[in-house]
Amino acid sequence: MTDRPNEQKAVSTNTQLLIDQLRERDAKGMQKYGVSLDRDDMSPAQWLQHLQEELLDGAAYVEG
Repeated sequence: MTDRPNEQKAVSTNTQLLIDQLRERDAKGMQKYGVSLDRDDMSPAQWLQHLQEELLDGAAYVEG
């Protein structure tokens, strides 16, 4: 498919790549943990704690 001057894409290429990556991670999470992020068994504080732990892991990856 070629781009036509007056035709707009639904999303940019980068946005589509991010969407694809999010879908892949969602599927991996379901396969690995058996639950999605659509859950109500964690409070907002627990979600923030989980986020903090994930960000610390990311910092360790960058440092290492």
